[in-house]
Amino acid sequence: MLIGPYRSLIILMFLTVSLATSCSEKSTSPPAGSFAEVFPNEVGHSWTYATFDSIAMTPDTTRVTVVGRITFDDGSPGTAWEFASRSEVDTQYVSTFRDTVRFTPGPAYPRTGSKYVFPLRVGVGWSGDFFSDTIWVAESGPMTVPGGIFQNAFRIEERWGFFNDYGQVRTWFVPDVGIVFQETNLFGFSFKHETMNLIDYDLASD
Repeated sequence: MLIGPYRSLIILMFLTVSLATSCSEKSTSPPAGSFAEVFPNEVGHSWTYATFDSIAMTPDTTRVTVVGRITFDDGSPGTAWEFASRSEVDTQYVSTFRDTVRFTPGPAYPRTGSKYVFPLRVGVGWSGDFFSDTIWVAESGPMTVPGGIFQNAFRIEERWGFFNDYGQVRTWFVPDVGIVFQETNLFGFSFKHETMNLIDYDLASD
């Protein structure tokens, strides 16, 4: 999922269950009917979000673009996603393996990050890659954001807690479109609230 505003798009953000695999396994072509048909991830795809961070207290706009293909350190393929706002430019990486999509912090971590497991089904949940991290699909239904009215959005809930690191991420994902809204609450020595609200998107490929 995207965290900070991208935990659910980092470790992130960001937007599920992973089959147990050894680190030496390689990514394979996804079978028909898998995430490849509903999760946009081609070079040139882009999304623009209105973002808000309760620490900065300044509304911003973040443009997310799939900028290229990469190879993870274990040899598996992936893509690089650029998150560009007025204050910073960040790069995250997307790993796809069997039924699982992960947003990861770097090429050395193809099996660590925020997860989405496809197909999404209400009531289905999975463990995250981090201690006490649990994710589940809470509901599906219509969702309205500045970027459009969508009838088939899935609300995905993620929660974790360990020592002084607690948080929750609520993500609305629309098949064939991507993340349309995300809300992150982080609890620790201080409280932080972040939102990402889809304004526009372009799924034309390079």
